[in-house]
Amino acid sequence: MNDLKTMLIINNRKSDCSLLKSIFEGDFNLIFEENPLKSLDILSEGNIAISIVLLYGFFNKEGYGLLQKIRTMHGLDRLPVVVAGPDGMMQDIRMAKYLGTIDTAATDPNIKEIIKKCAAEIASDEITDDTHLKKHVSETEPEYDDQNNMMIGFSKTIVCKSYFNPPKCLFSENISKYFCGDYPPSTSYNFNFTDILLKNGTITIETAKIIDEYISSVSVSDDTVQNICVQIKNIKGEWQWYRIEGRRADKEKDCAVFTFENINGEILYKQKLEYQSEFDRLTGIYNKLSFFKNTHRMLISNKNTKYVIIVWDIERFKIINDLFGSTTGDDILQHMGEFLRSHMDANGTYGRLNGDKFVMCLPYDMLNIDEMQEIFQKKIKELNINDFELVICFGMYIVNDPDEPVNLMCDRANLAQRTVKGNYMTRYAFYNENMRKKLIYEQEVINEMNHALDTGQFCIFLQAQYDNISNEIIGAEALVRWAHPTKGTIKPKLFIDIFEQNGFIIKLDKFVCECACREIRSLIDRGYTPVPISLNISRIDLYNHDFCRLLSDILKKYDVPVSMINIEITESAYTENAMQLIKSIEELKSYGFSIHMDDFGSGYSSLNTLKDVPVDVLKLDMRFLSGEISTGRGCNILNSILRMAEWINIPVIAEGVENEKQADFLKNIGCSLVQGYYYSEPLSLADFESLLINNSANESNGH
Repeated sequence: MNDLKTMLIINNRKSDCSLLKSIFEGDFNLIFEENPLKSLDILSEGNIAISIVLLYGFFNKEGYGLLQKIRTMHGLDRLPVVVAGPDGMMQDIRMAKYLGTIDTAATDPNIKEIIKKCAAEIASDEITDDTHLKKHVSETEPEYDDQNNMMIGFSKTIVCKSYFNPPKCLFSENISKYFCGDYPPSTSYNFNFTDILLKNGTITIETAKIIDEYISSVSVSDDTVQNICVQIKNIKGEWQWYRIEGRRADKEKDCAVFTFENINGEILYKQKLEYQSEFDRLTGIYNKLSFFKNTHRMLISNKNTKYVIIVWDIERFKIINDLFGSTTGDDILQHMGEFLRSHMDANGTYGRLNGDKFVMCLPYDMLNIDEMQEIFQKKIKELNINDFELVICFGMYIVNDPDEPVNLMCDRANLAQRTVKGNYMTRYAFYNENMRKKLIYEQEVINEMNHALDTGQFCIFLQAQYDNISNEIIGAEALVRWAHPTKGTIKPKLFIDIFEQNGFIIKLDKFVCECACREIRSLIDRGYTPVPISLNISRIDLYNHDFCRLLSDILKKYDVPVSMINIEITESAYTENAMQLIKSIEELKSYGFSIHMDDFGSGYSSLNTLKDVPVDVLKLDMRFLSGEISTGRGCNILNSILRMAEWINIPVIAEGVENEKQADFLKNIGCSLVQGYYYSEPLSLADFESLLINNSANESNGH
């Protein structure tokens, strides 16, 4: 008669079958199955008494799924399962233990002995009388995860034998080591186990009731009763989670054996997984999905309350990461998370959607956006990231239908927020339906920008700058155009702001510099005299520590004198971050570049700019002359600025000259350097070359 126990070996590699046979033949009846689903059928049908399962080589989702199903199936939840394989990694073993394996065996020179010993001990193990109690006290220390500072897997298993009539209990040898220091083992005590735990203060009254109810249910059942999980304080004073499972003893019908299995590591690991699934790893606040879920619950529970969704992020955060590193970026995000936790109350929800984008939902009557903007801006300025001004923009969506998906509400608030990106006058906006068209267009631009640059769709046009006394061309401004294959020529105002928001402007400005230097070199090589070309530099470039070197390298590449390239910086960059602007200009000047202050007079700090920023040329905004030329107040201001610039020896170029009256006025007040459509519209390189060559020829002929 064959008295061997039966082991089900689940293995999906036939090459391992002979190895496993050589290990276990003679010790077990072996059943091999390579399909996990079929193995479940074998286990659930119950036609074959399976004593142990060996899951070999399934460190993957399929194997983990099988483990989960075994542990949730009635009658199989305590079936011994061993996981082993030649590719065992620490993370895989941790997951296997978490899902309920009895033991694991990874790659080892003595893997045969390890698996054989492990399987034999588990398969032969029975808890029927006092002689087996000692065997069930594990002396193996729990596995410890140093990185996460927590125990993992299963730890100490302690056994207690309890009699019902009359009530008494018998401890295993080491049980006093964990719970009951005053009660020696191998001695019967005429009271319930819970009485001892209560007396020692190792359980609460509520826990005692749970355990007593469980003992009662075991006492009247012939089958294993579903286990319970409770917290018990060990002899060190540490509250630990234990899984208690009881079953009637086979030979003594008036008693049951209870195992107390330390699952603290399992619980902590499970709690960690639950935390990671709900909270953002970096900031510790709700992640996107948890925000959606909890906000939906709040809205549905308070349908009579009017709510608003607020989405915000930090302007040009990608540039911060590029320039200062991801560690600095992470510090900023953590700072924002801490700020939200300390300022938000139970009336709202908040979370991190992605990147630097945060969101919150609160009752509309609690919204004071101006105050909120001021508080957030003040808080973020405390970070002082290398003089980089951190600016927050808000977008808001008023919730009209609480049953709407929260992700859709956030999308609409995000749409509103995008309309104020780069707007230094307004930092917030409420959603309206007209924003959708703009978003679609912006997304089309973003989708096509890299391909457009790679395939030569971008080009530069040059607009001549004149001396209106001699009519000589004295320079040119490079203006980028997008020659789209289907949409025709796209002007800068339709894409520059988008590129500044996503950082693509850095690539584009480099391209414009390359084109300008290439054109100057081409003119020189063909024997013509070029004129200096002015490049419009984005405020984003000013925060790039390598920008000056990059420009210098391009000039060296084409052997172009630095005097042939002027740098134009808009005055609004001064209002954003004056110190950074001054620092960048000083560095550009150290390389020999001439600095032109573009749109001077259009901002709100013109005199401060003139006082603080070491510019070489001012470019006056001709919007001063939008009214009557002879009597307008703007004419007087323009005249005064011109006189002031003359006193401090800074040349002035008037840009945007569109008609003869403006040209004559400028000539009369002594402004000789001009630029605008009245003199020349922006021209392609070929047309500009013709204009420049003809102009030079006329000057040579005295015309």
